[in-house]
Amino acid sequence: LVDAGQEEGRARRIDTQATLRTQPGARSRAEEVVEEYIASFSGQVHPFAVVSFADIVGFTTMASMVPASNLVRYLDILFGKFDQVAKKYGVEKIKTIGDCYMCVGWAEEPDRRELRQQTAYRVLQVAQEMHYIIGNTVP
Repeated sequence: LVDAGQEEGRARRIDTQATLRTQPGARSRAEEVVEEYIASFSGQVHPFAVVSFADIVGFTTMASMVPASNLVRYLDILFGKFDQVAKKYGVEKIKTIGDCYMCVGWAEEPDRRELRQQTAYRVLQVAQEMHYIIGNTVP
């Protein structure tokens, strides 16, 4: 069954796609619709954000050689450590899918250059520590 919210979201996506195809110069309205749609998930729109998407190199090969229970335990430990690092730097985890981890940092005052730089630096610090964690966590 599809709930009303899913139908509304689908209708917005279709409307946005149709607008982009049929109305030259309608890009700004389409962008507004997309922003509203994205905001409906979290209630916030951030004009400046830095997104990190981490994917473990060699995971597919490792998954074929390690028992599933060990693999799940490994990801649980790994992502738990990633969560701690993200929290430490004020970066928010968005989602994990398989061996992928997505997080985001944003500047509360995007007009201030130093805050944009600090945001990028915080997300890069998270990425750097993720590399260290991956290298030092045994499956």
